[in-house]
Amino acid sequence: MISFFIYSCSAYDKASQYNTFSNEDGFVKYQNDTLGIDMLLYGDFKFANNQEEYNTLSLKDKYPSRKRIIYGLTTDPAYYFNISLVKNGKASKLDTIKDLSCVNGLKSRLAVSKKAPKSDIKFLLDNFKCIK
Repeated sequence: MISFFIYSCSAYDKASQYNTFSNEDGFVKYQNDTLGIDMLLYGDFKFANNQEEYNTLSLKDKYPSRKRIIYGLTTDPAYYFNISLVKNGKASKLDTIKDLSCVNGLKSRLAVSKKAPKSDIKFLLDNFKCIK
């Protein structure tokens, strides 16, 4: 009963437990087979795959999200990205957004802080893809 309560208070979706990471050509490759998504990331991100890890990050701006899959934070320059499952929710005006539907009609949304350099935003958006 206690574990159910803890899980139900989490902003993370159960699909986040299937996040995997590997190294690829000097980048971090993020993948979630359950959602059919993958993405190349810069290596300086700190990642949160669950609510406990998210709570340990030093965040000035908490990203409001339900059904979060992964959160990434870097400090130089300071910005974040967030991947969540969404239905048709409104996008934050503070973020640049890309939506994908790769498996069973599930919509995964990448939100990248507009505080990120334009080249970083482009890199992250271009590399957020359905697994081939």
